[in-house]
Amino acid sequence: MHYQEKSLKTPSSPWYFQRTFVLMCLFLALGPLALPLLLKSREFSKTEKIAYSAIVVFVTALFIALIAYITIIILRRYSMYNDLLNEMK
Repeated sequence: MHYQEKSLKTPSSPWYFQRTFVLMCLFLALGPLALPLLLKSREFSKTEKIAYSAIVVFVTALFIALIAYITIIILRRYSMYNDLLNEMK
């Protein structure tokens, strides 16, 4: 009976497809670069894969927009200080 119980268990996923590792890669380290790990992992349902993918894409787009906004602010400040220095000459 012990042999039958063991044979009914599905083989565990490799460590890089484990739930914890994939989520850490998605949200703490790699972001969208970890999406292939998520999509190939059997640890997540189809609904979870779609939800996590949407969250990662949204957060990535948010960070890109934030970086663009900060860049625009820095360029405006630089231009303002450059104009101020040109007036002082």
